[in-house]
This record gives sequence, structure tokens and C-alpha cells, in this order.
Amino acid sequence: ADDIRLGHMNAGRILFFGNSITISPMSVAGTNWTGGWGMAASVSEKDYVHLVVSAIAKAAGNTPKFKATYNIEFEKNYATYDFNSPVFQKQLAFKPDIVVVAIGENVLPLTTPEEQKKYATAFGNLLEQLKNNGNPRIFVRSCYWADKVKDDIMKQAALAAGCVFVDQSSLGAQANWAINESGNPFQNAGKGVNAHPGDKSMKAIADSLFETMATNSKKK
Repeated sequence: ADDIRLGHMNAGRILFFGNSITISPMSVAGTNWTGGWGMAASVSEKDYVHLVVSAIAKAAGNTPKFKATYNIEFEKNYATYDFNSPVFQKQLAFKPDIVVVAIGENVLPLTTPEEQKKYATAFGNLLEQLKNNGNPRIFVRSCYWADKVKDDIMKQAALAAGCVFVDQSSLGAQANWAINESGNPFQNAGKGVNAHPGDKSMKAIADSLFETMATNSKKK
């Protein structure tokens, strides 16, 4: 894994710091979702994480190691999140070469300047923690369900930290949800599940991320 490169970029270890779109580890009561990969791809191989890893493997000639993580605790409690927690420290211990930050959807609406400032501070601290752990290449993507306030905050924090912001705000339109994807096994699972990206949308997310990675891998 240490020898895998995408252009000038080390790509042997990839950390996906996400939420249920990245990996939903638990089942959802009253639905047929039993967890284990990115909600609501039809199978694990079609979620955006596996598609990005496959694209890198094809381009680099070898498959990187990767860790998909569920970080709703940060989203729900960003202002008081403990970066010394065993969960977060285990992610840092993976020593990723590339980090994809894919969060924000579970952050409550930031309706006041005070809330916006707190989220900006917490998100900036998150990027600092990740960056100080071996200086990986960090790609921050916008919310799947577009939220201009959150997206602008994450974009500014990403640029300030020297990270790459990936605008995917157009990919989460309702037409791309699993509920509207014919044949998706979670099409009728209920809004908590089927408002997530279906296979087509997962591929769009993955394509956008990989294209941005490939472009940036040309830079030393």
C-alpha cells in the first residue's frame, strides 16, 4: 500500500470521514436496510467509497487500503467534539495518504451567526487535526442535500487549510435519490433510507471525487 501512487500523490491509504452516505453500519427499523455500506446504494460495490477506490486501483495498478467511517457524533456535537476520543484517534492511527471529508448532512440548520461561527471553528479544527496527522491530501465535498450556508462554511475552511473543495451541490436533486431509482432494493424503504443516493447518484459522487483527485495528483 505504501507504494501506490496516483500521479504525484501517495494513494496507498484512504480515509473516508463520512456519515451514512459513506457507510451506514446499522440496520434501520421497519425497512430492509441492514447496513454495511453507503446508504442507499443497491450493493456495497456501487457506493461511492468502493467506486472511488476501484477507480484509483485501476489508475494506479494496485488497490489501496481504505477505511470508511461513520461520524454522526461530530455532526451532532461539533462544538464539543472530543478529538481525543478513541473513535477519532483510531481513524488518525490509520495514517491515511488521502482523506475524503464527506459530512454536514446531519448538522442542524445553521440559522444564526453564532451557530455558523461555531461550526466554522469546529470544521476548521477537524481539518487541522487531519492535516497534522502526516499531512495527507484532503478533499472536502459539499453536502449531498445542498445547503448553501454549510457548504460555504466548509468551502472557506477547506481553502484556508489548503484542502481541495469539491462542489457536488447539484448531485443531490430528488431525481437522484434511491426512491426514484427503478429497481433499487431500497426504493420503497422509507424516506430515512431512500432519500439517500441511489446507484446513479453514487457513481456521480465518485466520478466527481476521482476526477478532482486525478487533476490534483498532477501537482507536486
